[in-house]
Amino acid sequence: MKRLNYDINKLKLEETNSEIYAYGLGYSDNKSLVKFGKISNKYLSLFNIEQDVYFADFNWDHVIKYLPETVSFEAISKFPAVKRDLALLLNKDVKFSQIRELAYKSERKLLKDVSIFDVFEDKKLGENKKSYAVSFIIQDETKTLKDKQIDKIMKKLQYTFEKELGAELR
Repeated sequence: MKRLNYDINKLKLEETNSEIYAYGLGYSDNKSLVKFGKISNKYLSLFNIEQDVYFADFNWDHVIKYLPETVSFEAISKFPAVKRDLALLLNKDVKFSQIRELAYKSERKLLKDVSIFDVFEDKKLGENKKSYAVSFIIQDETKTLKDKQIDKIMKKLQYTFEKELGAELR
């Protein structure tokens, strides 16, 4: 969606509740633009597929009809971005969109992107629990970040998730 010049921060991010996905997300404005996610093992086993399969379903008629008219770009930063991950143990009713929203509220200046790369559910985690593996891209456009600054941001994010969502670090 970014490459199509959509401002993804203005789009509504929702978890998909289609049974085809083990977990999935979707972007929409006034209509669904795209749904994507990991195909559930139930469907993979029907075809004897033993590896993970990901699927994206674009509503191209709507995507193209509402493409932003202006093209904007930013120069590539001279300073490196840093990627950090957290595995969070949460109640099943917590949505990724809540994590994303809290992250951006917690760190407005240097947090560039929040994405999910795994959702794990198992009875071993506890009753009504699931684990989200979340990636954070942190970057300062004016200088190279030091480990101390990065650690401070990650601790702030972790504290926010613990306080607001009852998250535990896995």
